[in-house]
Amino acid sequence: MRRYSKPHLPYDQQLQRMAERGMQYSDRGIALRALKRIGYYRLSAYSYPFRAPLDPARPRGGIDGRSDSFLEGTSFSDVLALYEFDQKLRRCLQDGLECLEVGLAVQIGYVAGKRDPFVHLMKEHLDESACSAVDKDDPAATVYESWLRRYDKHLHDARNEDFVKHFLLNYDGDLPIWAATETLSFGSLVRLYSLLHATDRKKIADLLGIRDGKLLHGWLLSLNVLRNHCAHHGRVWNRVMAYPPGRMKPNLVGEKVRHLTELTEANRSKLYFMAALLAYFVLQIDPDSPWPRSFATLMKKFPIAHGLTAHNSMGFPEGWAEEPLWNPTPPPARA
Repeated sequence: MRRYSKPHLPYDQQLQRMAERGMQYSDRGIALRALKRIGYYRLSAYSYPFRAPLDPARPRGGIDGRSDSFLEGTSFSDVLALYEFDQKLRRCLQDGLECLEVGLAVQIGYVAGKRDPFVHLMKEHLDESACSAVDKDDPAATVYESWLRRYDKHLHDARNEDFVKHFLLNYDGDLPIWAATETLSFGSLVRLYSLLHATDRKKIADLLGIRDGKLLHGWLLSLNVLRNHCAHHGRVWNRVMAYPPGRMKPNLVGEKVRHLTELTEANRSKLYFMAALLAYFVLQIDPDSPWPRSFATLMKKFPIAHGLTAHNSMGFPEGWAEEPLWNPTPPPARA
């Protein structure tokens, strides 16, 4: 395998290369400032969809069926508009994911806390089979042992928080589950959910509008991946999820997301499916939340260019904006 050998290019030469490949720009200063602020490599993820299809008669050059040349009429402003839209999309998704993360923490603390305030530290009150399974990432440990190590790290990192200090100074240092969840990352919350007693998982799933705790766990895993992409400034607008959510049966979910059962397998791994699940959970947690409307409003501003649409790049079905999910009944006016 040959070593990468392309040379480092100054910003002006980066812009020149884009122009040589057919990229137009109306303001050189704006384009150069964008390259300095965002970076050529990051912008390439947003310019790639504007590359011309590779000529089937020329098997060499380009990747994934795209040549190095841009479609005729492609402008730097097209690329920048797509990048800026993706920024807004990540921020919007983060708002919804925050609601889900906090809501999940509350429900785990409330439901599992009824079993025992220290349920997370007492394996006998959890799912024995799930806890005893071998951790795929650390075959020398069980899933529960790995989670417990992660929990100890979260607790150590939060040691200067006032509520943690309170338990350290006044009690033996063990936090009850409803306080412990406040130290956990979304990923650790999802793992803890998978370790709960089956009855507790079912109760939490019911509260989130799902009649299958295992299915909910799979969806939470997928949403955690999306959350990580958002938190680390990754591209999300046309991303294909590495761990797509499982297919749902209509009788396992509420009416507002039953239209998802009609999506193709390919579209289940795209953004619409994930955003619709998130909107559904947000409304289960807070029926008055404006988040679904905010997301729908943002998506209607998708910068269509050269045939790119929300439908063909993110799996949005025809008529999605009319679905009740995105048009929740507003709360009654106060007297």
